[in-house]
This record gives sequence, C-alpha cells and structure tokens, in this order.
Amino acid sequence: MADTTAIIAAAGRSTRFSESTTTESKQSKVFLKLHGKPLWQYSVDVFRSIQRVGPIYLVIASDAMNSFAAEFDGYLFHNKIRLVAGGAERWASIQSALTELTKDLDAGLVENTKLVAIHDAARPCIKVSAIQRVIDFADRTGASILGVPIWGTLKRVDAKFQVMDTPSRQNLYQATTPQVFRRDWLAEVYKTEFLQTLQSQQTITDDAQLISAAGHAVTICEDSPSNIKVTTQADWDIVSKILS
Repeated sequence: MADTTAIIAAAGRSTRFSESTTTESKQSKVFLKLHGKPLWQYSVDVFRSIQRVGPIYLVIASDAMNSFAAEFDGYLFHNKIRLVAGGAERWASIQSALTELTKDLDAGLVENTKLVAIHDAARPCIKVSAIQRVIDFADRTGASILGVPIWGTLKRVDAKFQVMDTPSRQNLYQATTPQVFRRDWLAEVYKTEFLQTLQSQQTITDDAQLISAAGHAVTICEDSPSNIKVTTQADWDIVSKILS
C-alpha cells in the first residue's frame, strides 16, 4: 500500500555547476539531458517504481512552470506528479511542496500519507533498494536518512588554508538523500515561526537538521557512494559513466 509521498527538489539555480562548465546553456542542470533523458527524470522514475510511494511532488523554479508543464504534461499525468513552484531557497521549496500536500489531503486528493521522502533531483543514481531501506527505517523510527561513511582523512583549515587540525572520522557520515520523515513531524518543523527561530541561530543545510532541532531522533542508513549529487561538471561526467 502506498503510504509515502515523495518530494523531489529541482528548483535550484545550479550556480556552481554553471561556473564549472564551458557550456553556454542557461538551463538548470536538472533539466539538461543525460543519455537522452532529463536529469530530474531519473529520480522520478526510480521513485515511481516503488509500491510504497504514492504522489510525487516535483518542485521546480517558478519561472519554468509553464514551459515545463507544456512539455511534460502527459508524463506528469501518467506518473501522478504534481508540479510545485519553488522558492528562493531550498527550505522554501520544501515548504511550498508541503503546503500543496496539505491542501490535497484536505481536499481528499491524496490519501494515507504517513511518511514524506525528500530527495534532490541532482542525485540521479539513487537505487531502489536504498529508498526502500530508508523508508522502512523511517516507518519504525519516525525519521531516517541515507548517508555515506567518511573514510578519508579530514583536515580543518583556517582562512589562509593552513591546516589547523585533523578531526576524527569515527562515526562520521556524509548525508545524502532521500531523507524520510513522519509527515506530522515535517509539518511541525516547517511552520514559519519554527523556521525563523532556527534560522536566526544556525544555517539550515538539510531537513534532518530541522527534525533534530525539534527534538526528534534521526537514524541513518548506509548509502552507496554512487549516489552522487551533481554539483560540478566533474560530477556530471562521473554520473554519466554510472548511468551508461
């Protein structure tokens, strides 16, 4: 039974990617085609193949909504995908998707949403088994994320790039996505008042940080190192080889 709603974030401006490539395209990296398919579609297709996943909310830049809907209307309808206009920052995009989900639940358009899985469209190599595993963990604990153990030696540097110390890598993970949480917990942390208070204290870098700040424990599932986030041209080249 489908009890999980997916939110796939694809509203970023790809600034670092644009700076790392010689291409003249002004498109966001997630709209660029890789082996004949837009980057965002790889993630959507994987999520759609999982029985526990019901509706998918695809968050894209507001100025791309009309052209995107016109081009992919049939695909979106067939795969039960709802387009959502993103915000200026990632947290605002997720908040917009959660608002639309709440409206759809109230209108009876969506049923039985216990969990919400949040994924970056820039991670096209996500595996079905990893998504299923993190959803199962979140089902038991309320909040679970994927992560890759850090094996390399870490160095902390100062403003002049001089090495200050070598932090221990024991029990350190690099967080990836999807991150899966109870829907009611997400609704709690994405209230504007809570967000504003937390933002005044620290920089918000992922959804798990919000959940932890609200006092909920977050578990981690080991992810594959191949679940790379495309940030630069070099990442694109690696992902291209993996997906080929």
